[in-house]
Amino acid sequence: MRPATRPRRAEPRRGAGGVLAVLVLAWLGLCAASPRPLELPVPNLVPLVPWVTAPLDKPALQIAWPPLPLPPLALSAPSPSPELVGSLRRPTAPLRRGQPCATWLGGATDRLACARAQLARSQWAEAAPTLEALVRATGDAATRLEALYWLAEAYDRLGRVVEAEELFGQVAAAPAADDLRPWALHGRGWAALRRGDAERARAIFAELLGAPRPDALARGARAGLGLSLAALGRFDAALEVWHRLEAEPAALSPAGDLAPWYADALRRTGRVDDAVALLGPLASAPRTPAVTAALVQLGWWGLEAGRADAALAAFRTVLAPPPGGGLDPTTRAAAEAGLALTLVATGDWSAALPHLARLDGLRSPLGPPVRMRVAAAALAHRQGALAAELAHELLATSAAPLVRGWALLLKGDALRAQGDDDGARAQYELVRGLEGARALEADAAIRLARLDVELRDFRRALRELAVLRATELPPALRVTALLLEGEAAYQVGDWPTAREAYRRLLVEFPADPQAAVAHLALAWALLRAGDRAAAQAEFLAVARRYPASPAAGDALLLAAELALQDGDLVHARDLLERTLTVARTSRRAEFAWLNRGLLLARTGRLEEAERELDIWVARNPTSPVVGWALAALGLTRLARGAPAEAAPALARAEREGAGDVATLGLGFAALAQGRLEEAAQSLERVRHGGPLALASLAEYGLAAVALARRDARGARHAAEAALAADPRGPLAPRLLYVLATLAAREGDWVAALRAARRLADDFPEHDAADDALADVGRAAAEAGVPGVASEAYALLRSRYPTSPFAVDPPAMGGETPRSRGGGREAWEPLLRHADPRVAAEAALAIGHAYAAEHDHAAAAEYYLSAAYLVPDGVLGWRGLLYAGLSLAAQRERAAAAVLYRKLLARADLPAELAQAARQALAALER
Repeated sequence: MRPATRPRRAEPRRGAGGVLAVLVLAWLGLCAASPRPLELPVPNLVPLVPWVTAPLDKPALQIAWPPLPLPPLALSAPSPSPELVGSLRRPTAPLRRGQPCATWLGGATDRLACARAQLARSQWAEAAPTLEALVRATGDAATRLEALYWLAEAYDRLGRVVEAEELFGQVAAAPAADDLRPWALHGRGWAALRRGDAERARAIFAELLGAPRPDALARGARAGLGLSLAALGRFDAALEVWHRLEAEPAALSPAGDLAPWYADALRRTGRVDDAVALLGPLASAPRTPAVTAALVQLGWWGLEAGRADAALAAFRTVLAPPPGGGLDPTTRAAAEAGLALTLVATGDWSAALPHLARLDGLRSPLGPPVRMRVAAAALAHRQGALAAELAHELLATSAAPLVRGWALLLKGDALRAQGDDDGARAQYELVRGLEGARALEADAAIRLARLDVELRDFRRALRELAVLRATELPPALRVTALLLEGEAAYQVGDWPTAREAYRRLLVEFPADPQAAVAHLALAWALLRAGDRAAAQAEFLAVARRYPASPAAGDALLLAAELALQDGDLVHARDLLERTLTVARTSRRAEFAWLNRGLLLARTGRLEEAERELDIWVARNPTSPVVGWALAALGLTRLARGAPAEAAPALARAEREGAGDVATLGLGFAALAQGRLEEAAQSLERVRHGGPLALASLAEYGLAAVALARRDARGARHAAEAALAADPRGPLAPRLLYVLATLAAREGDWVAALRAARRLADDFPEHDAADDALADVGRAAAEAGVPGVASEAYALLRSRYPTSPFAVDPPAMGGETPRSRGGGREAWEPLLRHADPRVAAEAALAIGHAYAAEHDHAAAAEYYLSAAYLVPDGVLGWRGLLYAGLSLAAQRERAAAAVLYRKLLARADLPAELAQAARQALAALER
């Protein structure tokens, strides 16, 4: 039953007794029981403007080319070599004084005296044969023992370290060697150092320092202990031992011969600046093997620290003309390698290459690792041709599988950098088939997949990547593999694989620079797969986790669009506000702003929406969606009841691309202003050229135009077409009411009753449903068609028992109220009819007439008269119900309750009347 939409001021009937007011809420419909105007109001067309969608798609992932793996041959700043230990000026046992060297032809004493003289002049090679002869021939134990010790020292100086160590051991084990034993142990410790047996050397020196010994020997032992600890990697302990030597000016001091080792220990314990400061002054020091080694170290450290100038100076000092003169091959190779790398770091490629050739000439093991690094640097600096040439040289000179595999990867990357993708692919395929280079297969596979993605052969890329899922990869390769797999799967529509790849990336590498974009891609994959709820959750997660990322604005906008499309307008408005906050300076903000205006219009906040849309149009006159914004502005004004203001915006919207929606709006705006011909023209264009949804609205408008022209036939035709196009739409109830009423007026009772019944069946809660049945029943009764009238009123009473129209059909036959001219006066003579049912029906009809005029006092009197005339029939029971409603409307609650309870006390009361009475009584108690 329809609500009281057309209230009028009640004027009490003159002379009527009692004070009665308007009906209470339980019977509000009675106040509007007058016939409903036959019109089709302008519908709300705002929902026709679609939510605008930003031109967004899954963001492009920036998948970097896989990094070249580190060269398989290690290279680092050289530490002082064990051979360099032999150049140190370590202490020896003091030479014993004796007779001067008189002749080499005398006895053992004379020969020993001559050998001592040679030893004093450091003539180790000359003294060695004499000492060897003495060791073999002399029978004097003391002489032999002294000769044996000095022969060991001579062997050590001459590089015969193994023989020297053995002789030192013999001296240390001799029973009569008390004064020479510490010196023999000392020499044996240094020989062990030279052979690389650092642990044995450490034990010997520690033993010496823990027992009584000469002061000179103690210094040598302390220096040797520090060297052995450094060789064992115990640099902090070595520094602590060497610190005791700093205050003692002698050859073996941290700033002297020990400088290379001391500086190396400082660097390895993090004191690089101290190490560089220690070695810096040595550039101008007299050249010794230790100084040269220190300069080589200084150059390498400068290279590692990015101090190319210092490195160049050090290396060039070491290699000063004559080239390599006086340098041992190891030191020279270290300097050549360092200089080549330093020149590469400065970009001087042409100067660096000759040093690679010199390394090859030295057959140094530094050659391949240095060439690898030069080639990698060339590739990084876009010197593709040079990188390919160096890779070719590596392949020609090395048989090691890992070196060859690495060179093939390098060559492939170099060829790709030069645009030769086919050549690059061939190199990567060779890596996968290279026996012994399994560690590089993943690098090759990822490169092949990357090429496939570039060529958009996504399925082939997925096959390449599938074999890597169970492979443990370095982090950089793992990130690249997951990004490639996600992108390839997304492009072929393999949503589960894409989702899994993106999820693994986010779990394993949450801090990766691509994490925000990958998370947004995950949400897109879910959306493409049709999982809208999960997609929206992930969009919101992107905005929450990465608020400073540009992806946050896109994510919020997309989440808002999903909420709008799903009808969750409250949540959508919150998301739109957040989007405007996060991305207020971005182009995407205009879409959020426009959607906010549309949302305000759709939720009935028309004045706010109009202001918002008006500002939007003024600020975005060239936007690709300005046509829709203008259409929304015009339709909002139309919904607000301002058709004259709506028309200019709709006309501009039509020119800006809003098309049929704008034309439809123009038609309804003209209709609302009474410009029927103009309205018909616009609506006809949409009906013939627009989509079905708009065509049905155009038919509705044309039906309204026909009604305004009083063209019943044209109105019926247009209304039927509109109803056929959208039989369950929001305009269908109004169309059915018009069709029922027009058919009844034309006497088409089948069509009239069919339309009224369909309205009651399909839209039982619509406020026009009982009107339609009443109009058809009333018209049939007045036309003398009792069957239709009875059916219409029976359906009305069954469906809407509390409707003010729910009465028995008027009695027909003979003279009817219609033949008398209608109105209350037509019914009054029937009040004296001999049949009490006819009189009761007349009383109810007159009561309804007074109620329609808002004279409820008179209405109550006539309703009670009907109850009096037929106390045990339906007509009388209806009279009691309506009388109770009239009393309740006059706040006579107690009296009304009595009537309702009297009705409910009857066991034979029809169910619909009992339900109506209970509802009315419950309304009183509220």
